[in-house]
Amino acid sequence: FLLKSVVGFYLYVLLARVWMQKSRVNYFNPLSQFVVKLTDPVVKPCRRVIPGFRGFDLATIFLILSLQFCLLISVFAIQSPTGLSMPWLIVLLYSFGKDVLLLLNVLSFFVVIAALSTWIQSRKVSMIGSMIGLMVQPIMTMVRRFVPRIGGAVDLSPLIVLLFIQVLRIILWYVMGVIGGGYQNFF
Repeated sequence: FLLKSVVGFYLYVLLARVWMQKSRVNYFNPLSQFVVKLTDPVVKPCRRVIPGFRGFDLATIFLILSLQFCLLISVFAIQSPTGLSMPWLIVLLYSFGKDVLLLLNVLSFFVVIAALSTWIQSRKVSMIGSMIGLMVQPIMTMVRRFVPRIGGAVDLSPLIVLLFIQVLRIILWYVMGVIGGGYQNFF
């Protein structure tokens, strides 16, 4: 439980770092500073070996994938009965699926925060809300092209995005269940 919680939190922070870099969020924002200070000790050494590519921080993405893989191996080793061999391919595919679920969780969290921050007007909320709004802006703009505002004021695009994310989660959990077979109880 403790291992999953600590590593899971750090995975969320690493994923937020990748997303903030890709969205070109203000580096001097307090939330950006928190994420950078928390992840720099791990990311900087990895960047010496793995360069970025087209605006993507491949070192951090590699850390996310490998940390999830190591977490699943550790959980499997702790929970499996002795003598049960490690299904490496299943663990690798399952860890990739867990990373995609992690991305969907972060996206849904950011969409909810961006939607709520438009209703609440305060200096601190607007600073964080504007940063998160900038991060989800490309997705929301894409949905707003197809779903106009109702009455000129009510924006349903966050609801549509959250519904689409939930559909993707259901499909992904089904695929992971098929891939995982009898091993999904361990993860």
